[in-house]
Amino acid sequence: MRSETYVVFLGPVRNVVSRAVVAAAVVFPTGCAFIDQQVPLAYSPRTLDEQPMTVPFGEGRVACVTRPMDQRPEQTRLGPVRNLYGMKTANVRPSGDVPLWIQDAIAAELEQAGFKVVRDNCDASLVDYEVSSTVLKTVGDAYFRVSVEVALALGVARGKQPLLPQRVYTGEASGGNWSYALSLALEKALVRFIADLRTTGDAVVQSRANDSQLPLSSPSRPE
Repeated sequence: MRSETYVVFLGPVRNVVSRAVVAAAVVFPTGCAFIDQQVPLAYSPRTLDEQPMTVPFGEGRVACVTRPMDQRPEQTRLGPVRNLYGMKTANVRPSGDVPLWIQDAIAAELEQAGFKVVRDNCDASLVDYEVSSTVLKTVGDAYFRVSVEVALALGVARGKQPLLPQRVYTGEASGGNWSYALSLALEKALVRFIADLRTTGDAVVQSRANDSQLPLSSPSRPE
């Protein structure tokens, strides 16, 4: 059977309306230009090739992870759908619950670090650490390649005392699709948080060890 290849030459599009139609027909990444895209939210610790496995410093400790507060300016939108000419034609939206996705990711990182993790019911008599968080930003853009930024405020308390004061952790990433880029950006933020928690936790343990080694003071003798 003989196969034939046909090459069709399309001359320059001179009509402005035609240009708009052609531009709207191509979307990067793939998808219909005028239909909102739903992005699955997934998380897998250690997608960073250069990031070694976390040393399990949390063994024997219980961490409670509360549901994050959501303070994003846009809570139902991640970014725009664009066509070949960079024109915004629709929106990219998360297909799941963003705060729950982040709560699951925090729990996964803590478990990776050796903690036993419980959620929401943070009874101070039953847990060692309580992790609170606020979602500040999950935004991105796509034009041939997806680029996203995730920003969280994270803090850790031990009982009623702050162990790690709340601070902002950000992660930026790019990739071929929204799900991968979001997961990677979130991981970059959480890797920094886990590193801070380890440093703080080690300092507390060392401080207690030093206190336990102090000699007991003897009562002074009356002269």
